[in-house]
Parts: sequence; C-alpha cells; structure tokens
Amino acid sequence: MFKDETGEFETKTATIDLNVIVIKCYFFIENQIEFDITPTDIKSVQELNNLINFMKSISLRLGKQVTLCGQNQPEFPLIKIDHKNGIEKILTKKDAENLWNEFIKSN
Repeated sequence: MFKDETGEFETKTATIDLNVIVIKCYFFIENQIEFDITPTDIKSVQELNNLINFMKSISLRLGKQVTLCGQNQPEFPLIKIDHKNGIEKILTKKDAENLWNEFIKSN
C-alpha cells in the first residue's frame, strides 16, 4: 500500500471502540498513524483516563512519542506521551497561552 505510486490504492483505516470513545485510525504514510477522535465523546475524567491509557499503550508498544493535537494543529500538542523517555504531559492553560504567543511571534 505505501509503495503505491499510482494513487490507485485507497487509504487503509481501522476503528477502535474504547468504550464510549470511538477512535478512527488512518495509515496515510508508512511511518505515521493518525488517530481521530470526537472530543465531545470525552465527558468524564474516566473517559479521559481511558484515552490517556490508550496513548500510553501505543507509546509503549511502538517505543515512540504519541501526541494528541487539535485538527490540523500539530504545533499545539494537547497531550504528549513518550513511555521510553518518561514523558507524560497534558497541556495547561498557561502552556497553551505560551504556545499561542510563540506562534503569533513566528507568523
């Protein structure tokens, strides 16, 4: 699928049902998996913890950082999990303000 230079292959997808949260998985390029969630599915701390635990398990198995961002906003990571390097960070309001200020300065 990743070696298709004709563009004839359709994108491969998968769906994971994490109780209330439905996670769509897209395999657009060989070295990246894109997950898509509906933020309104997360209505409780337990549901947020389920999502974070899912992210931890992916990071552990792949040995890579897993990042949750807004739609098309990789410069604003909301949650970062990197099991290998001991990183578990959830964006705070202050972090968001600092990122926004940096973004404004660079544009």
